[in-house]
Amino acid sequence: MKIKLFDIDVEFKIGYFIYIYFFILMDKNGFSDYFVISVILHELAHIVTMLYYKINIEKIVFCLSGIYIISDKLENKSIKKQFAVMISGSFFNLFLALFFYILGLFGNIYFISFSATNLIIGVYNLFLISGLDGADILKLVLRCFFDCDTADRIYKTVIVIFEISALILLVYLSFKKIVNFLFLFIFISLLTVNILSELK
Repeated sequence: MKIKLFDIDVEFKIGYFIYIYFFILMDKNGFSDYFVISVILHELAHIVTMLYYKINIEKIVFCLSGIYIISDKLENKSIKKQFAVMISGSFFNLFLALFFYILGLFGNIYFISFSATNLIIGVYNLFLISGLDGADILKLVLRCFFDCDTADRIYKTVIVIFEISALILLVYLSFKKIVNFLFLFIFISLLTVNILSELK
């Protein structure tokens, strides 16, 4: 499904709706509400930063592995501006995590829950997983020190090693019953999609 929103193409793929359906279906603690709001705020921070630097947003895609903002002008901007765009989502989540944690100290458990959700989203997006901000930042940094081909080879090697290690760790933690099943579903599904795309 495709719609136009403020001259930006917004595309929703069927995998996104299936993912959200299973996510809500498995949520027993009301985490999905906080999760959806935190993810939207994360992406809005990217969009606001791009608009601030006058970077044209061509398309926003909602798919199985997440939400992607597509712009062909970002690579033409300075490293400082590219870094600001890439880090803005996680930075805003971490700011909200701190802000709502402080508010939660006055006794509101919902603020603490929202704080924890933003902390998880902010940190998770800095992981070295293909399609996440951390991987994009790694690629940007590598291209500052190496030519494009060398940087891409190092990038792919580091990403695949990190993703496979994270997948093994999550499976281990799930057997030890340390990880909540909903978190496990989110991370394993995203990791599996990304690992398969990287290995193609």
